Amino acid sequence: PIHLLLPDAEGLVVAASNGSATPLPAEVLAAAGRAMAGGEAVLSGWRIAPLPTAQGVVGVVAAKRPETDAGSEFDADHVKALLAQAALAIERARLNREIANARVKAQGEALREALINSVSHDLQTPLAAILGSATVLETLGEAGDPGARRELVTTIREEAERLGGYIGNVLDLTRIRSGQIAPRLELVELS
Repeated sequence: PIHLLLPDAEGLVVAASNGSATPLPAEVLAAAGRAMAGGEAVLSGWRIAPLPTAQGVVGVVAAKRPETDAGSEFDADHVKALLAQAALAIERARLNREIANARVKAQGEALREALINSVSHDLQTPLAAILGSATVLETLGEAGDPGARRELVTTIREEAERLGGYIGNVLDLTRIRSGQIAPRLELVELS
């Protein structure tokens, strides 16, 4: 059996395996951990090889040695070359994941910036109308035309409602993102 072990948040995990469905013995995992850290990884009955790259060790290969070495001749240089290629492929896959994650994060930041700019503009527009109408109403005082005063009060109320709607939408978005609001899925009759 041959096992490819890669680092994970919890330590080394078996990423791929060939030949055995049984879990790796603890001593093999410990030896693989030492190999990952750059230490010596010698274990009777197992060949444990780190997968080094220029960035460091990206994983470990643990292979159980056959019971008999008859007919199991191998070229050590060939095995080293294969392990080096495997290490480069693993590192490349990891770097591709990191690049994809960075792109997603950058797009998320750009969308968040656009949302903040849009929301701030949308909040300023009704607020300006409210302040302008209130200022004119205050200037007119009791001497102003009752129809004009009523129109200014209506503008203040409508813009305040619009502003309240925008703020409600932002709060709903915040609740959705935090998981406080979830869709209620149920069957409905279309008619």
